Amino acid sequence: MRLLWRLMWDRRIRFTLKMIPLGSLLYLGSPIDLVFDFFPIVGIIEDIVIVLLGFRLFLLLCPRRIIEEHLYDMDSLSASYRVKEEKPKSEFRGYIEASSKVSPGKQASDSPAPENRRNKDSPRG
Repeated sequence: MRLLWRLMWDRRIRFTLKMIPLGSLLYLGSPIDLVFDFFPIVGIIEDIVIVLLGFRLFLLLCPRRIIEEHLYDMDSLSASYRVKEEKPKSEFRGYIEASSKVSPGKQASDSPAPENRRNKDSPRG
Protein backbone atom coordinates (compact mmCIF):
# COMPACT_ATOMS: atom_id res chain seq x y z
CA MET A 1 0.00 0.00 0.00
CA ARG A 2 2.92 2.35 0.69
CA LEU A 3 4.25 1.75 -2.80
CA LEU A 4 0.86 2.49 -4.31
CA TRP A 5 0.57 5.68 -2.25
CA ARG A 6 4.04 6.85 -3.30
CA LEU A 7 3.33 6.14 -6.96
CA MET A 8 0.08 8.08 -6.81
CA TRP A 9 1.99 11.18 -5.67
CA ASP A 10 4.85 10.74 -8.17
CA ARG A 11 4.65 13.35 -10.93
CA ARG A 12 6.39 11.07 -13.44
CA ILE A 13 3.38 8.73 -13.52
CA ARG A 14 0.76 9.74 -16.07
CA PHE A 15 -2.55 11.01 -14.74
CA THR A 16 -4.48 8.49 -16.86
CA LEU A 17 -2.66 5.65 -15.11
CA LYS A 18 -3.55 7.14 -11.75
CA MET A 19 -7.22 6.94 -12.69
CA ILE A 20 -7.12 3.12 -12.59
CA PRO A 21 -6.81 2.73 -8.78
CA LEU A 22 -9.03 5.77 -8.24
CA GLY A 23 -11.68 4.28 -10.49
CA SER A 24 -11.53 0.95 -8.69
CA LEU A 25 -12.00 2.74 -5.36
CA LEU A 26 -14.93 4.74 -6.77
CA TYR A 27 -16.47 1.42 -7.83
CA LEU A 28 -16.89 0.57 -4.14
CA GLY A 29 -19.32 3.44 -3.66
CA SER A 30 -21.04 3.03 -6.98
CA PRO A 31 -24.62 1.73 -7.04
CA ILE A 32 -23.73 -0.28 -10.18
CA ASP A 33 -22.22 -3.69 -9.38
CA LEU A 34 -21.30 -6.74 -11.42
CA VAL A 35 -22.72 -8.93 -8.64
CA PHE A 36 -25.45 -7.29 -6.62
CA ASP A 37 -24.83 -6.67 -2.93
CA PHE A 38 -27.97 -8.45 -1.79
CA PHE A 39 -25.80 -11.60 -1.91
CA PRO A 40 -23.88 -10.49 1.20
CA ILE A 41 -20.65 -12.47 0.99
CA VAL A 42 -20.40 -12.70 -2.79
CA GLY A 43 -20.98 -8.96 -3.22
CA ILE A 44 -18.27 -8.03 -0.74
CA ILE A 45 -15.77 -10.47 -2.28
CA GLU A 46 -16.52 -9.08 -5.74
CA ASP A 47 -15.85 -5.51 -4.52
CA ILE A 48 -12.54 -6.52 -2.96
CA VAL A 49 -11.46 -8.38 -6.11
CA ILE A 50 -12.23 -5.37 -8.33
CA VAL A 51 -10.19 -3.04 -6.10
CA LEU A 52 -7.24 -5.46 -5.94
CA LEU A 53 -7.31 -5.97 -9.72
CA GLY A 54 -7.30 -2.20 -10.21
CA PHE A 55 -4.27 -1.82 -7.95
CA ARG A 56 -2.49 -4.70 -9.68
CA LEU A 57 -3.19 -3.30 -13.14
CA PHE A 58 -1.85 0.09 -12.04
CA LEU A 59 1.38 -1.49 -10.79
CA LEU A 60 1.79 -3.51 -13.99
CA LEU A 61 1.37 -0.43 -16.22
CA CYS A 62 3.69 1.86 -14.22
CA PRO A 63 7.26 2.15 -15.52
CA ARG A 64 9.41 -0.51 -13.89
CA ARG A 65 12.31 1.91 -13.31
CA ILE A 66 10.14 4.22 -11.19
CA ILE A 67 8.74 1.31 -9.17
CA GLU A 68 12.25 0.00 -8.46
CA GLU A 69 13.36 3.48 -7.42
CA HIS A 70 10.50 3.74 -4.91
CA LEU A 71 11.13 0.22 -3.60
CA TYR A 72 14.79 1.05 -3.06
CA ASP A 73 13.89 4.28 -1.24
CA MET A 74 11.37 2.46 0.95
CA ASP A 75 13.89 -0.26 1.81
CA SER A 76 16.64 2.20 2.73
CA LEU A 77 14.16 4.29 4.74
CA SER A 78 13.01 1.33 6.81
CA ALA A 79 16.61 0.22 7.37
CA SER A 80 17.50 3.59 8.88
CA TYR A 81 14.74 3.27 11.48
CA ARG A 82 15.64 -0.18 12.77
CA VAL A 83 16.07 -0.41 16.52
CA LYS A 84 19.59 -1.20 17.64
CA GLU A 85 20.49 -2.85 20.90
CA GLU A 86 21.65 -0.27 23.39
CA LYS A 87 24.94 -0.74 25.19
CA PRO A 88 25.46 0.52 28.72
CA LYS A 89 26.63 4.11 28.88
CA SER A 90 29.23 3.38 31.53
CA GLU A 91 31.05 0.36 32.89
CA PHE A 92 29.41 0.88 36.29
CA ARG A 93 25.95 0.66 34.76
CA GLY A 94 26.91 -2.53 32.94
CA TYR A 95 28.13 -3.99 36.24
CA ILE A 96 24.79 -3.22 37.90
CA GLU A 97 22.88 -4.83 35.03
CA ALA A 98 25.09 -7.93 35.11
CA SER A 99 24.88 -8.29 38.89
CA SER A 100 21.09 -8.03 38.81
CA LYS A 101 20.97 -11.24 36.79
CA VAL A 102 22.19 -13.29 39.78
CA SER A 103 19.47 -15.57 41.06
CA PRO A 104 17.67 -14.13 44.10
CA GLY A 105 18.02 -17.34 46.17
CA LYS A 106 21.82 -17.24 46.22
CA GLN A 107 23.69 -15.21 48.77
CA ALA A 108 27.34 -14.31 48.96
CA SER A 109 27.91 -16.91 51.72
CA ASP A 110 26.49 -19.69 49.48
CA SER A 111 29.09 -19.19 46.78
CA PRO A 112 32.34 -21.12 47.08
CA ALA A 113 35.21 -19.15 48.58
CA PRO A 114 38.38 -18.72 46.57
CA GLU A 115 41.18 -21.13 47.36
CA ASN A 116 43.51 -18.95 49.44
CA ARG A 117 44.50 -21.72 51.86
CA ARG A 118 47.89 -23.27 51.55
CA ASN A 119 48.08 -26.76 50.23
CA LYS A 120 49.23 -29.33 52.79
CA ASP A 121 51.50 -30.93 50.22
CA SER A 122 53.37 -27.74 49.48
CA PRO A 123 56.80 -27.24 51.07
CA ARG A 124 55.64 -24.14 52.96
CA GLY A 125 52.65 -26.05 54.39
